[in-house]
Formats: sequence, C-alpha cells, structure tokens
Amino acid sequence: MNCTVSLPAGIVLNDSTSTKILDACDGRLRYTVSLATGTVYLKEQATATDNDKKGIVLVGPTVFKIDHENVHGGELCAIADSGTPTVFVTEVY
Repeated sequence: MNCTVSLPAGIVLNDSTSTKILDACDGRLRYTVSLATGTVYLKEQATATDNDKKGIVLVGPTVFKIDHENVHGGELCAIADSGTPTVFVTEVY
C-alpha cells in the first residue's frame, strides 16, 4: 500500500537560507513540487550542506515531478532566487 503525504499549507522559502522540503525516505516512490510564482533551486542534499543557489531550477508557474525510477531518497531542500516564494510538496512512499 502506498502512502501519500501532502503539505497543503506550503513551505515558504527565502533567498538566503536553504529550507528542508522533504525528509530522507528510503521508500520514496515519487514526489511533486508545485510553484506558482518566482524562481527556486531544488537541491537533492541535506539542508545543512550549503546555501548555494544551485540544483534543479524551477520557474513558476510550474509543477515538477520525479517518479520511482529516478527518485532521490535523501533529504531535499530548496532556496529561492529572490523573495519568499511558497512551494507545495506531495510525496508518495
């Protein structure tokens, strides 16, 4: 049985500090990150690694999906290019 976890309130990012958007999960099958406005960098690494603006660039409005064949099971974080955009995350494991 698969479980789906959504964060309906969203996660507010900023442009100076990386923010964790998903905990590590060995059984992760897929995840989706939605962004209405702004530009964010999605990073497949622990939040404490750095605050660099690098990774998968998402430019809103967009929905980014990764399925089970390519999914990263470690912690995921994100940082805004500027401002304080909000991302909405859904995870299936």
